[in-house]
Amino acid sequence: MSPNGIYDRRAQIHHMSFPLYFANQGEIARGATVSEQLRLLGVEPENLDYLLLTHLDCDHASGVKQIRAAKHILVSADETACAKKHRIRYTASMWEGVPLTEFTFEHTGIGPVGKSYDLFGDGSVQLINIPGHSDGLFAVQIFNEEGQYVLLYSDGGYASKSWKQLICSGIAMDKEKQAKSLAWIAKMSVCKDCVESIANHDPDVIPHTIRL
Repeated sequence: MSPNGIYDRRAQIHHMSFPLYFANQGEIARGATVSEQLRLLGVEPENLDYLLLTHLDCDHASGVKQIRAAKHILVSADETACAKKHRIRYTASMWEGVPLTEFTFEHTGIGPVGKSYDLFGDGSVQLINIPGHSDGLFAVQIFNEEGQYVLLYSDGGYASKSWKQLICSGIAMDKEKQAKSLAWIAKMSVCKDCVESIANHDPDVIPHTIRL
């Protein structure tokens, strides 16, 4: 991960598993893996109806085999194509043997590039393409009946500071698209109907329940 949101090719190379220097190192504490955290909530993988893989970087896909029993494991076709094209960045063995279901973004006019996927066909859960960090990256926008929503923008930014100051992450497939996606996240995050806007890596986010 490039420091301070500044593009750093060496950091990206290390992120791709080449040990050029120590960066982006981390360990999952005992009891903190995805399957262990679910178990603490009384949830087994087979109880999960949908698992949404926003993209296939190692820090998002490395635990998917633990919950491969989920009923539907979705990833965008753009992302799997990206992973096949950029084999150095991605580690396909992490999801090898996992029954992934690919979906194709539709040209809906929704989002920074006008592409999204309506998960249930009723507008309640939209998977919105926010490319840049990776080609098939998507945000999840969840609506209630009054039009209020929660925006989970994955790695479209690493924290609220990202969209407030328009700081793009250092890891990107396309910097221009990344900036455009971040600007869209900022716009949606300040909308009066936005209940919460959350990044995956924000250290200030405390686990909590959101009611819509």
